[in-house]
Amino acid sequence: MKRPLTIIAAAFLAAFLLFGCATEGERPTGVASGQDAVNEYLKAEEIISDAEKLAERQKQAAAEQEKKVAPADLEQLGDLEPPPPPPPPPPPAVKKGAGPASIPIIMYHQVRNDKSGDMIISKGKLEEELAYLKREGYYSVSPSEWLDYCDGRIGLPQKCVILTFDDGWKSQYQNAVPLLEKYGFRGVFYVYPDFVGGSAAMNWKQIQSLAKRGHTVGCHSMTHPKLTPDKNESDRNYKARIKEEIIDAKKVIEEKTGISVTDFCFPYGYYSEDCFKLLDKAGFETATTVNAGQNSKNSDPYLLSRYQVNQSTSLSTFASWLAEPYAEAYLERPGDGARTKKGAECRLTLSDELLQAWRQGGEMTIRCNHEHPQFRQDGNTLIFRAPKDDARVTCAIKIKARDGRTYRRSFFFTQGK
Repeated sequence: MKRPLTIIAAAFLAAFLLFGCATEGERPTGVASGQDAVNEYLKAEEIISDAEKLAERQKQAAAEQEKKVAPADLEQLGDLEPPPPPPPPPPPAVKKGAGPASIPIIMYHQVRNDKSGDMIISKGKLEEELAYLKREGYYSVSPSEWLDYCDGRIGLPQKCVILTFDDGWKSQYQNAVPLLEKYGFRGVFYVYPDFVGGSAAMNWKQIQSLAKRGHTVGCHSMTHPKLTPDKNESDRNYKARIKEEIIDAKKVIEEKTGISVTDFCFPYGYYSEDCFKLLDKAGFETATTVNAGQNSKNSDPYLLSRYQVNQSTSLSTFASWLAEPYAEAYLERPGDGARTKKGAECRLTLSDELLQAWRQGGEMTIRCNHEHPQFRQDGNTLIFRAPKDDARVTCAIKIKARDGRTYRRSFFFTQGK
């Protein structure tokens, strides 16, 4: 049926050119008539025939090319399922309350063989790091297990790690999940409803599958915005906006999957004291930031620090993160997550251990965004000014002791509201 329809269409086109475009007694220049019209029709027929043959050849070539590409390397191939997970490793035999002094949380994004961005890591790099964790005797835990340990309800092995994956990329499901399960690890996958079901994202069925396979599903907001006030945004509008991003997002994920969601991840690492109130109201138990550093049993569960892995992150750097001691420091003013006036005075109080590491010849660096402010010391407190030209400020301290140990903590606040 295809060819006759093509001929009729071409004939109609020729007739239209002959008669339809000219008024009575007038014919525009350039319009074929008589034998010329027949020749034009035959030429159009050849063009249509050639185009159909070319399209068929392209279709066959694409089919052949797909056979040569490993499906797991492409996010756009559809709902490919990872292989069935192997039996989970037996739980460690540890006494109640026994466990590590602190825990590192590792942050990943896309996992696929693509060099288009440093935050996209290859499958080979992820496997290298998981193999290292396995070889060094690390055990992966969920945020809720870490909280149970902090509250004294369970014990954990001395070497623990939390492995997190942001955004809900399909490449995580197709590439990261099989590798995690190969080495006996479980991950935490933070998803946001506005992205779910996109061509490069997991769908709700795959997200449900994560939980069935023993992984944790968390919330990464509704639309992945910065959860701090926008310029000229009223306080009322801001609070209404972040309510949708925190409380409503949790409801959507739970309704779509039937999974209880208790873990949150701040998009871009931006947060405020208003966010903490909504997290508590919604029933979230933990929230992760992008602040680098270890987490202790006394860490605020809504301000858990993470180390971000990029393709350029070396294995030696990755290993050093795992071995870092917890840095006990507190941003007393303006406060972690606070909103304050521009150029605020910062008061950063350090533990005796950190001060000693510095006084015994260690190197200390304080950074506020792109600046290294001058500071004065008042006992255990370091006092300095935040940069006036930045609305959002990450304040970080790093002390490298003479014995090689590195301590680091980061904090976040907003200015000008």
